[in-house]
Amino acid sequence: TNKADVVVPVANVPVQKNHRTNIVGSLFTQDANFNIIIDQNFDQPDNNVIIPFIDPAGVGEAVQEPGATVNIAPGSELTINMSQLAEGVTINGNGSTIIFENGNAAEHRINTENVVIENVTILNHDYNTTPLTLNSNNVTLRNVEFEDISSSYGIAINGNDPDGEILLENVTIDGSTARVGRGLFIHGKNTIRIINCYLDATYPFNCDGSQGDVIVENSTLLGWTSWNNDYNGDGTQHTVTFTNCKFGKGYTGYATVRPYTTSYFTNCEFSADVVFSPCNSCTSTFTNCTIPDLTAFLPAHNNAVGSFAIIDGVTYTYNSGGEAWEVVE
Repeated sequence: TNKADVVVPVANVPVQKNHRTNIVGSLFTQDANFNIIIDQNFDQPDNNVIIPFIDPAGVGEAVQEPGATVNIAPGSELTINMSQLAEGVTINGNGSTIIFENGNAAEHRINTENVVIENVTILNHDYNTTPLTLNSNNVTLRNVEFEDISSSYGIAINGNDPDGEILLENVTIDGSTARVGRGLFIHGKNTIRIINCYLDATYPFNCDGSQGDVIVENSTLLGWTSWNNDYNGDGTQHTVTFTNCKFGKGYTGYATVRPYTTSYFTNCEFSADVVFSPCNSCTSTFTNCTIPDLTAFLPAHNNAVGSFAIIDGVTYTYNSGGEAWEVVE
């Protein structure tokens, strides 16, 4: 009847904040009347939550509380001993600058799990010391810019748990201000995710002893980019994938892509400067990529013997006798 309530149970409905969820289907087998009621309780002031900010002087103590979220007062300049971070700490810099200037290399090392550092600029005055070394297995750097590095590495990644993950999102290492040899030095077993990053260094990232997958998306890599992540001795082929990435000449003049292991490039853009120079008899697959001149992109290089480049379904291999790449029939 018109006065009877109709209840239709619907299980396992996914909802998402600030999104509308529609339930679609045949709810009734006959006509029904609906009453729409506007709950006046919603016509009230919003509940505004004020996040407390911490002055630089209190940050050192705050980051030693496990699971703490430390909201640094916007625009601050401060020092943080990274080796004192408790597990699960999130540092929200709110546009602040973290300065390393104590001359103690240990203060640059993150040794605890599930740490998040976001919305900061890192300025390194401890020259020849890596600004950040990630010795734990689950660390996120988000909206972090490195300046004035003047060291061999920008970020050293050493996590040894194959189930761990390092996420770098919106991380910037600009060669014009950073002056660094290897933007990222990856030496561990974690999966590395590099998302929306800008890396300009002699080597934007380099894996000399990595044993995990590397996933790069929507990022710019300028310089000599090389990787070898098959160092575990059992022949396991970990992969490196690039999606929607740009490759070009770095501030030191290098413009080289050198894989040592299985690699995939999808919707990537290579500047006219970039040369592909694989080693170690590996296969690289390019799908829907922008390559200005294929002859320049595939130069004569004896280290490429035994390697394959699959470009939009066409397979090329290097012929050392002819000193050129040729199509595999």
